[in-house]
Amino acid sequence: MIHRSILFLAILFSGITFGAEKKPAAPPPNSIDAGLAAWNAVREAIGVPPVKRDPKLEEMAMKHIDYMKATKTLTHHQDKEHPKYTEDGDKSGRGSCLGQGLNRPVDAIMNQLNCFLHRIPLIQPDLENVSFCLDGGFAAFDYRNGARREYEWKGPIAYPADKATDFAPSWSGREGPCPIPGGPPRGAVGQPVTLTFAPNDKVTDGKITLTEGKNAVDGWVSSPDKPAVEMFSDNLQTICFIAKQPLKPKTAYTVKVTATVNEKPFEKTWTFTTSSGGRTR
Repeated sequence: MIHRSILFLAILFSGITFGAEKKPAAPPPNSIDAGLAAWNAVREAIGVPPVKRDPKLEEMAMKHIDYMKATKTLTHHQDKEHPKYTEDGDKSGRGSCLGQGLNRPVDAIMNQLNCFLHRIPLIQPDLENVSFCLDGGFAAFDYRNGARREYEWKGPIAYPADKATDFAPSWSGREGPCPIPGGPPRGAVGQPVTLTFAPNDKVTDGKITLTEGKNAVDGWVSSPDKPAVEMFSDNLQTICFIAKQPLKPKTAYTVKVTATVNEKPFEKTWTFTTSSGGRTR
């Protein structure tokens, strides 16, 4: 009896509990941690490891945000003659995806991921240390200046993931530089659908189609040998489809990609379903 009493007291005062472990509480919805969780949820869905915040990168990024706030300009570069110029801030600006006009962290990161050219750096599998900074309506996500993990590619990365059920059906097309011929459209278009290949893959003759049942969706196509924007001559190793009209909400679509990859025929087909709506910036 004495031994059992001692055991009971030891358990009671050590805080040991039995049964299912409690899940960590979700971060506050308007917090940076909630934004980071949304970013990592997307990365998990497409099969790549999570990213983490780096204090040094965030210190640099905040210096660039301070510069943009002072100049009231969304820019990747700093003028050395400006009082708010810093070498670290300028370096961060050149290596970050930048946004303006969104104050909620989740909205700010999803705005980047819903684009084409800003999405690709933020979903790279070897990306590990990042900044997640938001202040005064400006956002900075440094993807270039931090340490990166070793990663062995097992195949191209599809976005949205196969069998995804929450793909936003529309996009404003407002991205700089704009991957749409002629620049941003007057109305909404479909959110970009992308397939990104490993850095050393040689991808040619890339083609991508999007269908709803038996009906083909009309859209713009870009690929590594036919890039959407001249400054990205390899199209960020990505084959991309942007529907000319918003996709239908709560609707299933099939994607088919064909290409020659490292001089061998390549084909991939996957499906996704759009969400109930909600236009993305």
